[in-house]
Amino acid sequence: MRQRLPRRRLHHHGYRPSGRESITWDELTAQRPEIAQSWAAMQPYREEVGIEIH
Repeated sequence: MRQRLPRRRLHHHGYRPSGRESITWDELTAQRPEIAQSWAAMQPYREEVGIEIH
């Protein structure tokens, strides 16, 4: 049986703490399901919370 690793918390701005509470992908998609369904829906969310993807 494979060992399950603990869920990683996603931090805004990669590894630089943003001062905001971290959130898991499951929590985020439960709150904002449209984000998981469309990249176009994810982009405004990223701008709203200051997520930069390099």
